Amino acid sequence: MSLTLLETGAVVCDEDFYLIAESIPHIVWMAGSDGSIEYFNVRGSEYAGWARGSGLGWNWVELIHPDDVTEAMAGWACSTEAGEPYDDRFRLRRFDGSYRWHAVRGLPVRDTEGRIKKWIGTATDVDEERRARQELSCAEHRYRQLTLATAGAIAASVDARDPYTAGHQRRVAAISAAIGAELHLPDVDIEGIRLAASIHDIGKLGVPLELLACPRRLVPAEFELIKTHAQIGHDIVAGIEFPWPVADMIVQHHERLDGSGYPNGLTGDEIVVGARIIAVADTVEAMGSHRPFRPARGLDVALDEIKVNAGRLYDQSVASACDELFRSGRLQLDTLA
Repeated sequence: MSLTLLETGAVVCDEDFYLIAESIPHIVWMAGSDGSIEYFNVRGSEYAGWARGSGLGWNWVELIHPDDVTEAMAGWACSTEAGEPYDDRFRLRRFDGSYRWHAVRGLPVRDTEGRIKKWIGTATDVDEERRARQELSCAEHRYRQLTLATAGAIAASVDARDPYTAGHQRRVAAISAAIGAELHLPDVDIEGIRLAASIHDIGKLGVPLELLACPRRLVPAEFELIKTHAQIGHDIVAGIEFPWPVADMIVQHHERLDGSGYPNGLTGDEIVVGARIIAVADTVEAMGSHRPFRPARGLDVALDEIKVNAGRLYDQSVASACDELFRSGRLQLDTLA
Protein backbone atom coordinates (compact mmCIF):
# COMPACT_ATOMS: atom_id res chain seq x y z
CA MET A 1 0.00 0.00 0.00
CA SER A 2 1.24 3.56 -0.71
CA LEU A 3 0.44 6.81 1.11
CA THR A 4 0.43 10.40 -0.18
CA LEU A 5 1.71 13.19 2.06
CA LEU A 6 -0.05 16.52 1.52
CA GLU A 7 2.93 18.74 2.27
CA THR A 8 5.38 16.95 -0.03
CA GLY A 9 3.09 15.58 -2.72
CA ALA A 10 5.28 12.47 -2.68
CA VAL A 11 4.03 8.89 -2.77
CA VAL A 12 5.86 6.79 -0.20
CA CYS A 13 5.71 3.25 1.10
CA ASP A 14 4.55 2.33 4.60
CA GLU A 15 8.08 1.87 5.90
CA ASP A 16 9.04 5.37 4.74
CA PHE A 17 5.93 7.17 5.95
CA TYR A 18 7.03 7.69 9.55
CA LEU A 19 10.52 8.80 8.56
CA ILE A 20 9.17 11.48 6.23
CA ALA A 21 6.41 12.49 8.65
CA GLU A 22 8.96 13.21 11.39
CA SER A 23 10.82 15.61 9.08
CA ILE A 24 7.79 17.78 8.31
CA PRO A 25 7.62 21.01 10.40
CA HIS A 26 3.85 20.71 10.88
CA ILE A 27 1.64 18.32 12.77
CA VAL A 28 1.29 15.07 10.85
CA TRP A 29 -1.46 12.72 11.94
CA MET A 30 -3.01 9.40 11.08
CA ALA A 31 -6.55 8.51 12.12
CA GLY A 32 -8.92 5.63 11.64
CA SER A 33 -12.01 6.01 9.51
CA ASP A 34 -13.96 6.80 12.71
CA GLY A 35 -11.61 9.68 13.60
CA SER A 36 -9.65 7.86 16.29
CA ILE A 37 -6.04 9.05 16.35
CA GLU A 38 -3.45 6.39 15.53
CA TYR A 39 -0.33 8.50 15.07
CA PHE A 40 1.17 11.94 15.73
CA ASN A 41 4.64 12.92 14.61
CA VAL A 42 7.08 14.50 17.07
CA ARG A 43 5.91 17.98 16.12
CA GLY A 44 2.33 17.02 16.91
CA SER A 45 3.21 15.50 20.25
CA GLU A 46 5.37 18.45 21.28
CA TYR A 47 2.73 20.93 20.22
CA ALA A 48 0.02 19.20 22.21
CA GLY A 49 2.35 18.78 25.19
CA TRP A 50 2.07 15.00 25.13
CA ALA A 51 4.74 12.46 25.82
CA ARG A 52 5.68 10.50 22.75
CA GLY A 53 2.87 8.12 21.89
CA SER A 54 0.32 9.57 24.31
CA GLY A 55 -2.97 10.87 22.99
CA LEU A 56 -3.33 7.91 20.69
CA GLY A 57 -6.75 6.39 20.70
CA TRP A 58 -8.34 9.77 21.24
CA ASN A 59 -10.86 10.97 18.72
CA TRP A 60 -10.52 14.22 16.81
CA VAL A 61 -13.79 15.37 18.39
CA GLU A 62 -12.06 15.53 21.78
CA LEU A 63 -9.47 18.00 20.46
CA ILE A 64 -11.74 20.33 18.51
CA HIS A 65 -13.23 23.45 20.11
CA PRO A 66 -16.86 22.72 21.12
CA ASP A 67 -18.11 25.57 18.93
CA ASP A 68 -16.35 24.12 15.87
CA VAL A 69 -17.19 20.43 16.29
CA THR A 70 -20.47 20.34 14.36
CA GLU A 71 -19.12 22.05 11.24
CA ALA A 72 -15.80 20.16 11.34
CA MET A 73 -17.45 16.76 11.67
CA ALA A 74 -19.99 17.59 8.97
CA GLY A 75 -17.12 18.33 6.62
CA TRP A 76 -15.38 15.12 7.63
CA ALA A 77 -18.55 13.13 6.95
CA CYS A 78 -18.96 14.71 3.51
CA SER A 79 -15.35 13.97 2.60
CA THR A 80 -15.71 10.39 3.83
CA GLU A 81 -18.91 9.86 1.87
CA ALA A 82 -17.43 11.34 -1.30
CA GLY A 83 -14.02 9.78 -0.76
CA GLU A 84 -12.40 13.16 -1.33
CA PRO A 85 -9.59 15.02 0.49
CA TYR A 86 -10.58 16.83 3.67
CA ASP A 87 -9.73 20.54 4.03
CA ASP A 88 -11.05 22.73 6.84
CA ARG A 89 -10.09 25.26 9.51
CA PHE A 90 -11.01 25.00 13.17
CA ARG A 91 -9.59 25.40 16.66
CA LEU A 92 -7.59 22.56 18.27
CA ARG A 93 -6.91 22.18 21.98
CA ARG A 94 -3.37 22.28 23.34
CA PHE A 95 -2.09 20.62 26.49
CA ASP A 96 -2.67 23.77 28.56
CA GLY A 97 -6.35 23.88 27.62
CA SER A 98 -5.97 26.77 25.17
CA TYR A 99 -7.22 26.57 21.59
CA ARG A 100 -5.55 27.74 18.40
CA TRP A 101 -6.81 27.84 14.82
CA HIS A 102 -5.40 25.25 12.44
CA ALA A 103 -5.69 24.47 8.76
CA VAL A 104 -6.41 20.72 8.80
CA ARG A 105 -5.97 18.68 5.64
CA GLY A 106 -6.41 14.96 5.18
CA LEU A 107 -6.29 12.28 2.50
CA PRO A 108 -8.26 9.02 2.57
CA VAL A 109 -6.28 5.77 2.47
CA ARG A 110 -8.18 2.84 0.96
CA ASP A 111 -7.89 -0.91 1.32
CA THR A 112 -7.72 -3.31 -1.60
CA GLU A 113 -11.50 -3.22 -1.97
CA GLY A 114 -11.59 0.58 -2.22
CA ARG A 115 -12.99 1.20 1.24
CA ILE A 116 -11.52 4.04 3.34
CA LYS A 117 -9.30 2.37 5.91
CA LYS A 118 -7.79 5.44 7.54
CA TRP A 119 -6.85 9.06 7.01
CA ILE A 120 -3.47 10.77 6.99
CA GLY A 121 -2.88 14.50 6.95
CA THR A 122 -1.42 17.64 8.43
CA ALA A 123 -2.53 20.38 10.81
CA THR A 124 -0.89 23.78 10.38
CA ASP A 125 -1.15 26.47 13.05
CA VAL A 126 -2.77 29.55 11.42
CA ASP A 127 -3.83 31.34 14.61
CA GLU A 128 -1.50 34.33 14.20
CA GLU A 129 -2.39 34.62 10.52
CA ARG A 130 -6.09 34.60 11.33
CA ARG A 131 -5.69 37.17 14.09
CA ALA A 132 -3.66 39.45 11.80
CA ARG A 133 -6.35 39.23 9.12
CA GLN A 134 -9.07 40.06 11.62
CA GLU A 135 -7.12 43.05 12.92
CA LEU A 136 -6.53 44.25 9.36
CA SER A 137 -10.21 43.83 8.55
CA CYS A 138 -11.22 45.83 11.64
CA ALA A 139 -8.71 48.55 10.78
CA GLU A 140 -10.03 48.74 7.22
CA HIS A 141 -13.60 48.95 8.53
CA ARG A 142 -12.70 51.79 10.91
CA TYR A 143 -10.88 53.59 8.10
CA ARG A 144 -13.88 53.28 5.77
CA GLN A 145 -16.22 54.56 8.47
CA LEU A 146 -13.96 57.54 9.11
CA THR A 147 -13.75 58.19 5.38
CA LEU A 148 -17.53 58.11 5.00
CA ALA A 149 -18.00 60.41 7.99
CA THR A 150 -15.49 62.86 6.52
CA ALA A 151 -17.26 62.77 3.17
CA GLY A 152 -20.57 63.44 4.91
CA ALA A 153 -19.13 66.51 6.61
CA ILE A 154 -17.76 67.78 3.30
CA ALA A 155 -21.10 67.26 1.56
CA ALA A 156 -22.88 69.13 4.35
CA SER A 157 -20.54 72.09 3.92
CA VAL A 158 -21.37 72.30 0.20
CA ASP A 159 -25.12 72.08 0.92
CA ALA A 160 -24.86 74.78 3.59
CA ARG A 161 -23.15 77.14 1.18
CA ASP A 162 -25.54 76.47 -1.71
CA PRO A 163 -29.03 76.00 -0.23
CA TYR A 164 -30.69 75.85 -3.63
CA THR A 165 -29.01 72.52 -4.35
CA ALA A 166 -29.03 71.22 -0.77
CA GLY A 167 -29.48 67.47 -0.85
CA HIS A 168 -28.48 67.24 -4.52
CA GLN A 169 -25.31 65.33 -3.74
CA ARG A 170 -27.11 62.92 -1.40
CA ARG A 171 -29.73 62.17 -4.05
CA VAL A 172 -27.09 61.70 -6.73
CA ALA A 173 -25.26 59.32 -4.36
CA ALA A 174 -28.44 57.29 -3.81
CA ILE A 175 -29.15 57.06 -7.54
CA SER A 176 -25.52 56.17 -8.32
CA ALA A 177 -25.48 53.38 -5.72
CA ALA A 178 -28.75 51.98 -7.09
CA ILE A 179 -27.36 51.99 -10.62
CA GLY A 180 -24.22 50.21 -9.42
CA ALA A 181 -26.33 47.52 -7.77
CA GLU A 182 -28.48 47.19 -10.91
CA LEU A 183 -25.27 46.61 -12.89
CA HIS A 184 -24.21 43.97 -10.33
CA LEU A 185 -21.02 45.78 -9.39
CA PRO A 186 -19.17 44.49 -6.28
CA ASP A 187 -20.40 46.02 -3.03
CA VAL A 188 -17.00 47.54 -2.33
CA ASP A 189 -17.06 49.37 -5.70
CA ILE A 190 -20.60 50.62 -5.07
CA GLU A 191 -19.46 51.97 -1.70
CA GLY A 192 -16.71 53.98 -3.41
CA ILE A 193 -19.06 55.31 -6.09
CA ARG A 194 -21.58 56.35 -3.44
CA LEU A 195 -18.87 58.21 -1.55
CA ALA A 196 -17.56 60.03 -4.65
CA ALA A 197 -21.11 60.95 -5.69
CA SER A 198 -21.85 62.32 -2.21
CA ILE A 199 -19.06 64.91 -2.64
CA HIS A 200 -18.92 65.25 -6.44
CA ASP A 201 -19.69 69.00 -6.24
CA ILE A 202 -17.15 69.77 -3.51
CA GLY A 203 -15.33 71.97 -6.02
CA LYS A 204 -18.21 74.47 -5.82
CA LEU A 205 -16.57 75.64 -2.59
CA GLY A 206 -14.15 77.43 -4.90
CA VAL A 207 -16.85 79.05 -7.06
CA PRO A 208 -18.33 82.49 -6.17
CA LEU A 209 -21.60 82.03 -4.27
CA GLU A 210 -23.40 84.65 -6.36
CA LEU A 211 -22.97 82.43 -9.42
CA LEU A 212 -24.25 79.30 -7.66
CA ALA A 213 -27.41 81.10 -6.50
CA CYS A 214 -27.84 83.27 -9.58
CA PRO A 215 -31.59 83.48 -10.46
CA ARG A 216 -30.90 83.93 -14.17
CA ARG A 217 -29.25 81.82 -16.81
CA LEU A 218 -25.49 82.30 -16.75
CA VAL A 219 -23.62 83.99 -19.59
CA PRO A 220 -20.82 81.91 -21.26
CA ALA A 221 -18.01 83.48 -19.21
CA GLU A 222 -19.83 82.77 -15.96
CA PHE A 223 -20.56 79.20 -16.99
CA GLU A 224 -16.87 78.67 -17.77
CA LEU A 225 -16.15 79.68 -14.19
CA ILE A 226 -18.76 77.24 -12.89
CA LYS A 227 -17.12 74.48 -14.92
CA THR A 228 -13.91 74.84 -12.94
CA HIS A 229 -15.60 73.10 -9.98
CA ALA A 230 -14.75 69.66 -11.38
CA GLN A 231 -11.00 70.31 -11.36
CA ILE A 232 -11.17 72.20 -8.06
CA GLY A 233 -12.98 69.23 -6.51
CA HIS A 234 -10.29 66.88 -7.79
CA ASP A 235 -7.54 69.05 -6.33
CA ILE A 236 -9.25 69.24 -2.94
CA VAL A 237 -9.45 65.46 -2.47
CA ALA A 238 -6.40 64.37 -4.49
CA GLY A 239 -4.21 64.25 -1.39
CA ILE A 240 -6.62 62.02 0.54
CA GLU A 241 -5.79 58.31 0.35
CA PHE A 242 -9.23 56.93 -0.44
CA PRO A 243 -9.43 53.18 -1.21
CA TRP A 244 -11.22 54.13 -4.44
CA PRO A 245 -10.41 56.53 -7.32
CA VAL A 246 -12.58 59.26 -5.78
CA ALA A 247 -10.59 62.17 -7.23
CA ASP A 248 -10.91 60.71 -10.74
CA MET A 249 -14.65 60.23 -10.38
CA ILE A 250 -15.07 63.81 -9.19
CA VAL A 251 -13.04 65.44 -11.95
CA GLN A 252 -14.64 63.27 -14.64
CA HIS A 253 -18.33 63.44 -13.70
CA HIS A 254 -18.99 66.04 -16.43
CA GLU A 255 -17.02 64.20 -19.12
CA ARG A 256 -19.01 62.68 -21.98
CA LEU A 257 -18.30 59.62 -24.12
CA ASP A 258 -17.91 61.61 -27.34
CA GLY A 259 -15.38 64.01 -25.84
CA SER A 260 -17.77 66.95 -25.57
CA GLY A 261 -17.60 67.11 -21.78
CA TYR A 262 -15.21 68.94 -19.44
CA PRO A 263 -12.65 69.64 -18.10
CA ASN A 264 -10.40 67.38 -20.18
CA GLY A 265 -12.56 66.23 -23.09
CA LEU A 266 -12.08 62.55 -22.26
CA THR A 267 -13.74 59.90 -24.44
CA GLY A 268 -15.05 56.36 -24.02
CA ASP A 269 -13.06 54.14 -21.70
CA GLU A 270 -10.84 57.04 -20.66
CA ILE A 271 -13.70 57.88 -18.28
CA VAL A 272 -13.78 55.65 -15.18
CA VAL A 273 -16.93 53.60 -14.60
CA GLY A 274 -17.83 55.46 -11.42
CA ALA A 275 -17.75 58.80 -13.24
CA ARG A 276 -19.99 57.44 -16.00
CA ILE A 277 -22.51 56.38 -13.37
CA ILE A 278 -22.37 59.69 -11.51
CA ALA A 279 -22.76 61.57 -14.82
CA VAL A 280 -26.10 59.87 -15.49
CA ALA A 281 -27.33 60.19 -11.89
CA ASP A 282 -26.28 63.86 -11.79
CA THR A 283 -28.09 64.64 -15.04
CA VAL A 284 -31.32 62.96 -13.98
CA GLU A 285 -31.35 64.58 -10.53
CA ALA A 286 -30.46 68.05 -11.84
CA MET A 287 -33.05 68.03 -14.64
CA GLY A 288 -35.72 66.60 -12.40
CA SER A 289 -35.22 69.18 -9.65
CA HIS A 290 -35.83 72.91 -9.29
CA ARG A 291 -32.99 75.35 -9.89
CA PRO A 292 -32.84 79.12 -9.20
CA PHE A 293 -32.88 79.96 -12.92
CA ARG A 294 -35.55 77.43 -14.00
CA PRO A 295 -38.30 75.14 -12.68
CA ALA A 296 -37.84 71.38 -12.60
CA ARG A 297 -38.09 69.85 -16.06
CA GLY A 298 -39.51 66.61 -14.69
CA LEU A 299 -38.33 63.05 -14.44
CA ASP A 300 -39.71 61.98 -17.82
CA VAL A 301 -37.74 64.70 -19.61
CA ALA A 302 -34.61 63.72 -17.67
CA LEU A 303 -34.98 60.03 -18.55
CA ASP A 304 -35.60 60.89 -22.19
CA GLU A 305 -32.39 62.92 -22.15
CA ILE A 306 -30.20 60.01 -21.05
CA LYS A 307 -32.06 57.53 -23.25
CA VAL A 308 -31.72 59.60 -26.44
CA ASN A 309 -28.03 60.27 -25.76
CA ALA A 310 -27.09 56.82 -24.49
CA GLY A 311 -24.03 55.55 -26.33
CA ARG A 312 -23.07 59.08 -27.43
CA LEU A 313 -22.89 61.15 -24.26
CA TYR A 314 -23.73 58.56 -21.62
CA ASP A 315 -22.71 54.96 -21.08
CA GLN A 316 -25.37 52.74 -22.67
CA SER A 317 -25.56 50.17 -19.86
CA VAL A 318 -25.60 52.87 -17.18
CA ALA A 319 -28.36 54.84 -18.92
CA SER A 320 -30.45 51.70 -19.40
CA ALA A 321 -30.04 50.69 -15.75
CA CYS A 322 -31.07 54.15 -14.56
CA ASP A 323 -34.08 54.23 -16.87
CA GLU A 324 -35.22 50.79 -15.70
CA LEU A 325 -34.90 51.73 -12.02
CA PHE A 326 -37.14 54.77 -12.38
CA ARG A 327 -39.59 53.35 -14.93
CA SER A 328 -40.17 50.30 -12.74
CA GLY A 329 -40.81 52.46 -9.69
CA ARG A 330 -37.92 51.03 -7.69
CA LEU A 331 -36.50 54.55 -7.58
CA GLN A 332 -38.60 57.67 -7.12
CA LEU A 333 -36.96 61.05 -7.35
CA ASP A 334 -39.30 62.77 -4.90
CA THR A 335 -38.65 60.21 -2.16
CA LEU A 336 -34.85 60.25 -2.29
CA ALA A 337 -33.28 61.71 0.85
